[in-house]
Amino acid sequence: MESLYATCRRNLGILAAFVLLITIFFVPGRALFANEIVPKGTTVVVKVPLPLWHPEVSSVSTGTPIFSIDATGLLTRQDWQTVGLPYFGEFVVTKVTGFRPFGKLKYTDVELRNPKTWVKLRFQPGSDISRGFQDLTFDGTWNQFEGSDYFKSVVFGKVGSAIFSGPLSQIPDAKKLVLLRIAGTALASVSSESFKDKVYIGFAFPLSGTVYNSLKLNEGARTATVLNSQLDLLKSLAVLADTVADGVKIEQTILYRDFASENAPNSSDRLQVYAPLAAIKQFASADITSQQFIDQCVVILNSNRIQVLLSNGS
Repeated sequence: MESLYATCRRNLGILAAFVLLITIFFVPGRALFANEIVPKGTTVVVKVPLPLWHPEVSSVSTGTPIFSIDATGLLTRQDWQTVGLPYFGEFVVTKVTGFRPFGKLKYTDVELRNPKTWVKLRFQPGSDISRGFQDLTFDGTWNQFEGSDYFKSVVFGKVGSAIFSGPLSQIPDAKKLVLLRIAGTALASVSSESFKDKVYIGFAFPLSGTVYNSLKLNEGARTATVLNSQLDLLKSLAVLADTVADGVKIEQTILYRDFASENAPNSSDRLQVYAPLAAIKQFASADITSQQFIDQCVVILNSNRIQVLLSNGS
């Protein structure tokens, strides 16, 4: 009969072997620094337009939104630079990691972070990561990037001209730049459109990574929560007052599911808000409350106009 000592020793051996297998086959891989690809701590601006960023699950520890960019696929496109606005801010290179399930390289991530957003430039095996990184980023701070020829000719030039078309082309350049800064910092795509014969500047936001618990927040509460989070941005758009624009539109998808069921899929609501510039100006000047401001807006959820009580939000 096997002694207790022998049994424990045998079990420890099995456990050690199991840990070794996990380490070999499932650990993503070592960080590829020491200037092998991209120096850690480098400050850069990501030139990739926001519509080409893909939302991932937010950081569990900090709640920071995380995005990935298909760098290899992107570089095969001829038009990627003019798809939309880039993120208006800078990042610091934190790590470069090869993901190796079962020991075979699947992809390599160059991870960039700032206090508000994390983004991963994802390269497929065989990619020239160093060259690709140089093509997709600007080496320097945001202020340096804004003074570059690339920003003037591509971002403010080609992309800005596409956004500020028709009557919006009459907006002074200084106000156009302020508007682009607000949008780019908030991860929003910008467009111009008409609604009920009025001209609106539209802000479309990507998925935030937040999934609301439908057992705690019903449709009205979810909508109020999202609107409360956008009030400061809407207030900042008072800069557009006294221009040819009649208002601002914001659009966002709200994810939710039943947390009582582990297998319940996510559902979504489509939120659209049309805010008159006159109301935005009153709100920014503290002439009306946030509720009075929202009451002057057209709020549409899943193609139906609704009323929203902001105090119902979390």
